Amino acid sequence: MDKENLLMIFKSQSGNIFGAYTPLKWIYVDKYITDPSCNSFLFSYTHKSIHQNKKDEIALDIRRDDGPRFSVDLNLDGDFENGY
Repeated sequence: MDKENLLMIFKSQSGNIFGAYTPLKWIYVDKYITDPSCNSFLFSYTHKSIHQNKKDEIALDIRRDDGPRFSVDLNLDGDFENGY
């Protein structure tokens, strides 16, 4: 994909709207990537909250057979249909 400044927005089956932002590039490197700028964050539109990534915390992990992982709190399967 080789795109950067990723903003992803999701709506769960229960109606919650949430997402993530990172300035990092979408690349398949099979390792966790941290964001030295600490500009990555998760958010909940439903609950009106933002959860900023901390220094040295996992900001992004993308593997070929899986969907993206943002921090340790938002993990999606490759089909983008399931996750936690």
